[in-house]
Amino acid sequence: MTLVDVAHVRCTRTVQAKAEEERSALPTLVLPRRGVFRYQDSRHATVADANTLLFFHPDQPYRISHPADHGDECVALRFDLDAATDALRFASEAAQVWILGAAAQRAVHAYGTSPSSFRSKTGRPSG
Repeated sequence: MTLVDVAHVRCTRTVQAKAEEERSALPTLVLPRRGVFRYQDSRHATVADANTLLFFHPDQPYRISHPADHGDECVALRFDLDAATDALRFASEAAQVWILGAAAQRAVHAYGTSPSSFRSKTGRPSG
């Protein structure tokens, strides 16, 4: 595996769909681009939209549900476990949720988040 893999993730789950328990095999930063969803683990519940950054901790169970039938689209940055553990030094902690402040949100949106703006290590668009 490379240091980081970038993927475009699309969820088409509806409001009526039961949220099954999921797990992320690798440390993953999730940047929602479109839609709204609810992320819930054993300690946190948060509503995520394009102004939210989530960190999915490896092997920690979580559920995703949607308040509307529109699903969501996200960019997922999946990090090599050893590299992330070394860099972040909190591999034993639970998932983290951060909500960006207004200035940081404007900066992220000003930069652009189209899938074509993200490139894999080979230089080809990911996803």
